[in-house]
Amino acid sequence: KLAPSQSIEVISVVRREEQKELLEKLGAKHVVVTTSGEEDSWKEELKAKIDDLGATAAFDAVSGDMTGHIMDCMPAKGTVYIYGGLAGRVRNIDPTDLIYRKKRLDAFFLTSWIKEGGPLKTVPRMYSAGKTVNSGLKTPHGWCCSQFQDTTMEKAHEDIMKLLDGAATGKKLRIRF
Repeated sequence: KLAPSQSIEVISVVRREEQKELLEKLGAKHVVVTTSGEEDSWKEELKAKIDDLGATAAFDAVSGDMTGHIMDCMPAKGTVYIYGGLAGRVRNIDPTDLIYRKKRLDAFFLTSWIKEGGPLKTVPRMYSAGKTVNSGLKTPHGWCCSQFQDTTMEKAHEDIMKLLDGAATGKKLRIRF
C-alpha cells in the first residue's frame, strides 16, 4: 500500500497462490507465483512484467537461490538489493550478468541509508520516514494497517526463529523500541 501512494509500481514474487491472493486483497497489481509451473514459465512472466514496467531495481528479503533467479530476470544495468536472508547465503548468480550486463548486487539497510551523508541528510530523512510511517499507522486502512506481532530488540531473534519454524504467511514482526 505504501508504494502506490508514492506512485511506485511493485512486482511481488511469492512462492504460493495463497500469498498471491493475500497480496491482491491488499491491492497488489503485479504478482508472480514461483511454483505456478516450470521455472522458465514464472521467470518469463517476471521478465515480461519487468520489461512492461521498466523496472531496474529489485529488493530481495529471501536471498538463497532466489537472488540469482531475480538477477536473471533483471535488465542490463539492473540492481538487486538484498535486505534479508530468510533462505541463507546468496547463491546462483551468473557472473556474466555482473561482468558483461553490468547488473549489480548490493545491500540495503535502512539505518545505514538514513545516516548516509551525515547529519544534514539524516535529520530530513528521519523526519520524512517518520511522517510517512506515522500517517500509515493512524489511518484505519493506511498503508501499514496489517496485523503485527510486537517484539523487542532483545526478543527479535527468538521470535523470528519461532515464525520460521511454522508457516509465516500473513505474519509480521514489529520491533518496538
